[in-house]
Amino acid sequence: NFIVRSFPGKKAYAFSASALKSVYTPHAYLHLSYPKIIRCSAIRQSSRASVKIIASLNIAASVGVPEQMGAVTLSDISMGGTSGILKRAIGKKGDEGLMKFKVNTAGEDAYLSIPIVIRSIVETENTDEFRYGFEFVNIPTQSKIILSSFVHQTLAESE
Repeated sequence: NFIVRSFPGKKAYAFSASALKSVYTPHAYLHLSYPKIIRCSAIRQSSRASVKIIASLNIAASVGVPEQMGAVTLSDISMGGTSGILKRAIGKKGDEGLMKFKVNTAGEDAYLSIPIVIRSIVETENTDEFRYGFEFVNIPTQSKIILSSFVHQTLAESE
């Protein structure tokens, strides 16, 4: 028996199934039974576009902790947030800050400065790196227009 989980786009799906047949050649794969029930839940508000963008990150000072700065390599982005890899841990879950990065949309470079909140921090397999999840908050109108254009253009180009 297997529990199958899938995360395409904005939703998460899960179901139980049994292996009916296993095949090893020419490639290994399984034939699974048809599920009786499929559970679905929304995990994101919007689709994420795959990117590789270097951004600067400033985490606001908090009680007993000075302002922290670092560089993050963004791997995906949406209108609601982004995730990326940092070489060292800075800040903690719930900390607020500012992320700055450059995008190219409609043939023009634009520089965005967007307020963020750290939503997740996970140590990667390479223990010298950390995967962060950021939520965009209070995005200025001009930045929202540019970000929307960039995300939609990137999603369209990847299809």
